[in-house]
Amino acid sequence: MTEVEERLCKYLLREHFGELVCRVGTELVRAGSLNLRQLVSRIGVSPKQVRKALCVLIQHGMVTFEAMERGLVRYQSVRTALLRIPRYPRYIYVAKTLYGDTGELLLEEILQHGELTMSDAIRRVADRLTETSNGESHRVLYSEVAKTFCDLVNTHFLQKCPQVIGTAVQAAAPTLESVEREEYAIPTIPLTVLDTLDDHLPDLHTSLRTLAQCSLVSIVQERFGSRPARIFRLLLSKRHLEQKQVEDFAMIPSKEAKGMLYTMLSENFISLQELPKTPDFAPARTFYLYTVKVQPTASMILQRCYKVEKRVLRLFEKSQRIEAIVASVQASGADQSQLQEIEEMITAPEQQQLDHLKASIKR
Repeated sequence: MTEVEERLCKYLLREHFGELVCRVGTELVRAGSLNLRQLVSRIGVSPKQVRKALCVLIQHGMVTFEAMERGLVRYQSVRTALLRIPRYPRYIYVAKTLYGDTGELLLEEILQHGELTMSDAIRRVADRLTETSNGESHRVLYSEVAKTFCDLVNTHFLQKCPQVIGTAVQAAAPTLESVEREEYAIPTIPLTVLDTLDDHLPDLHTSLRTLAQCSLVSIVQERFGSRPARIFRLLLSKRHLEQKQVEDFAMIPSKEAKGMLYTMLSENFISLQELPKTPDFAPARTFYLYTVKVQPTASMILQRCYKVEKRVLRLFEKSQRIEAIVASVQASGADQSQLQEIEEMITAPEQQQLDHLKASIKR
């Protein structure tokens, strides 16, 4: 895990779970996997507190565990689950758009608690809806919530948790088993899988690679312009090209093509590969081929996104604090000069970023 990802995970853990869980989670993120004794010695708190923090993280799917030799249990952080926390509002918004208030409340309850049984989730949401319903019976609400829950499972918003294998109950740590065909099965409705399903599975790797390439082209076009994007698409399709070939295929003058290639190369969007004709690597007898390495380029963009995400979260937090201070000062009858001084704590570039982000969110 990179330093940028580690810092973002630490910030998200502190904001959502508090200081103790943040310390335990960050230590696991930094070390990869640790047992309970190692966690206690590194963090310097009691084993009971560490166990409670681990329970919270395991409950939310952000830590996994595995029984090792000599009865030890190793805990490992799930980086992808940690980095998905900022997407929770989007998940809830989509559920509300598709399934109304009931879908929103169901997803909100499960995201808040990490794991819930179907009956608990339905009961909690039905109770919340009863408080705002106009004389609607509890039985009708339960029926509607249960139907929405089934819809969320069928559309893969929700899935069943892994089950404990019977032979592992008495072990140092239970072994969890997840059966793919049962992940989205409703407890009261048996589902069957078509025998020919495997014959029609799409090539997901090719599809994901195509999506990544389209996203990279869009980023290059927005960052550098249409002509560099044309060169980038050309390198994606042709794989390896010399500068002269790039100029000919893209129909761009030599001087401009050279500058665009250098700019994208310096930003790590494209790579330069040397193919010598002789072992001495003499420049006159070496081919210089430009290429696009999709995986490293996508990883580089992802790291930048994580860095921006953390900066944006801090900026929103700062903006909310200042708004709260302004409201408090206004209530106490402060003059305009004091208010202006407080508002200037956010610089002009920061305010411009906030306005741009708020406009993007509204779209």
